Amino acid sequence: MAIYVSKRGKRKSRIVIPKSYNQFNLTDVLGPESIAFDCKGQGPYVGVSDGRILKHEPNFGWKEFAIPSLTRRLCDGSTNPMLEPVCGRALGLKFNDATCDLYIADAYFGLLMVGPKGGVAQVLVNSSEGIPFRFTNGLDVDINTGVVYFTDSSIIFQRRYADLLSRSSTDRTGRLLRYDPRAKRASVMYKGLMFPNGVALSQDCSFLLVAETIRKRILKFNLGDEDGLNNNNPKVFAELPRVPDNIKMNEKGEFWVALNTGRLGETSNDGPDPVGVKYDAEGSILQELDGSGGTIFNSISEVNEELCPLIKNILLLDSEGKRIAVKYYSDDWSTNSAKEAFEKAVFAKTQKTNARTDAEITMFDNYVVVYKFVQDLHFFVTGGENENEIILAAVLQGFFDAVGLLLRGTVDKKEALENLDLILLCLDEIVDGGIILETDANVIAGKVASHSMDAGAPLSEQTITQALATAREHLTRSLLK
Repeated sequence: MAIYVSKRGKRKSRIVIPKSYNQFNLTDVLGPESIAFDCKGQGPYVGVSDGRILKHEPNFGWKEFAIPSLTRRLCDGSTNPMLEPVCGRALGLKFNDATCDLYIADAYFGLLMVGPKGGVAQVLVNSSEGIPFRFTNGLDVDINTGVVYFTDSSIIFQRRYADLLSRSSTDRTGRLLRYDPRAKRASVMYKGLMFPNGVALSQDCSFLLVAETIRKRILKFNLGDEDGLNNNNPKVFAELPRVPDNIKMNEKGEFWVALNTGRLGETSNDGPDPVGVKYDAEGSILQELDGSGGTIFNSISEVNEELCPLIKNILLLDSEGKRIAVKYYSDDWSTNSAKEAFEKAVFAKTQKTNARTDAEITMFDNYVVVYKFVQDLHFFVTGGENENEIILAAVLQGFFDAVGLLLRGTVDKKEALENLDLILLCLDEIVDGGIILETDANVIAGKVASHSMDAGAPLSEQTITQALATAREHLTRSLLK
């Protein structure tokens, strides 16, 4: 175990050396500054060099989600920094989990917002106190009020000249700002910052952390009055060995600070090579992410620690609580007897409810269970007690609708048993090892039908063909809405 102590660390920290990781390769464009996951846990979403926001979808890869402007012919695929003022460059990204809207700090166009379905982003504000934003950078959103906190790194240098700003010892024009969605205006909270960068709210929204890149430190702003500050100067939360970039809070209220090794042309030596530091809410160091001298990670702009939503099980039972098709993704039920006991108990708890029109939710033995009934079939999806019920409901609805497509609308026990192979394939397309792969019923049904035809499964050719045709028809309709 390697030990590293930063300049202001209150205790020693554990160096985390990545031994394995997945790389989401981008083609034709340069990579993201920030990443975000939506209110359903889907993503990641990233902003790339040609101005677009891309979303990563399982089995499909990167797809365009949003654009900052309609000037695309010149921009799509661009990696030229000189085109950024025309094309835009999304830096900070954050979803408001209450509305599912995505907020974007675009370095050139200002603070933007786009709805859950994507499209052309709306400019919310691009100046404050009569001074245009020159370098909109990091942001965070208060889910309770909708207030957006963000930075304008300089009123002199644009992002394409970030290297000059990084080396400047005189530019103190950076600003911390606050956008009020009710008043639809931005106000300056603090001036005189040297390259303010990443922004992160605390878990209780009582304070705000801001990375001051040139000074290699993190500032802490206590929040309170209507203007956002308690009328006091910020305190130094942490001093860093390298220049900080974005800050992201995890679900435990801890903060990851990315250390951008490439920003000032620093080189690693034979010692520890931290590219990310995790702090608790008091400023104590918890962990450091090692870049192994650039052999693993070179230039890091953000460390985003997400707890991936996990599905415990998916159950399809009949009207007597007997199994039609079940999948377990957790060791919580280690024996078949334990699984059958759970199925019997959850069926008994829910059978008298009216879950035939809308899905319902219940807490059961420290689990969240969402469920829905049709005819003589009962659909269930189970997650942990702290799991997001919206995500669980999306999985349930995807399963429910996909079965309806594959069974051509005749959703009952008889049809389900006759097409059990299709239903089992359906489960495999939705969840793998507890990880959610897909919740779109049209996509799920289409894949199941395609796999069935490719595998030559002993199912009616007419059933499969009709299922695929139905899935395509529904997908076409949804695209035309």
